[in-house]
Formats: sequence, C-alpha cells, structure tokens
Amino acid sequence: MPNWGGGKKCGVCQKTVYFAEEVQCEGNSFHKSCFLRDLLQVMLWEEIWTKRLW
Repeated sequence: MPNWGGGKKCGVCQKTVYFAEEVQCEGNSFHKSCFLRDLLQVMLWEEIWTKRLW
C-alpha cells in the first residue's frame, strides 16, 4: 500500500502533523494537544514521585 502525504509524524500518536498544529521540541514534531498532554503527564508523574520520596 502506498504511503501518501509523507508529512512529519507526531512523536506521541504517530499521525501526520500539519504545519498549523505543529510544535517542535528536540528535533521532533508533535501535535500541540499531544505535546501538552504528554508534558502534563510527565509533570504529574514527577510531582507524585517526589512526594513519595519525601
């Protein structure tokens, strides 16, 4: 099956990222919503982890 489009793929969901919705970080492209969701997940995990350590 041919690969149509050939645009950049989101680092979280692996779907095509269009220019208007693209966020770039460390050389990767993301949908804005995927990037924010992933970022919040990391921040929450770090907060939970540090509370358990202290």
